[in-house]
Amino acid sequence: MKTHELIEKYTYRVEWSEEDKTHIARCLEFPSLMAHGDTIEDGLKGD
Repeated sequence: MKTHELIEKYTYRVEWSEEDKTHIARCLEFPSLMAHGDTIEDGLKGD
């Protein structure tokens, strides 16, 4: 499954963490699944 298909299938929330100084992306259907990045896009990509 391609990345854009996953993004369309699930619900994501990206928030700024002042404590960590990074954007944190979470998948709402899987609360323990998260990634972070310098930008919102980086957080969603999870690189």
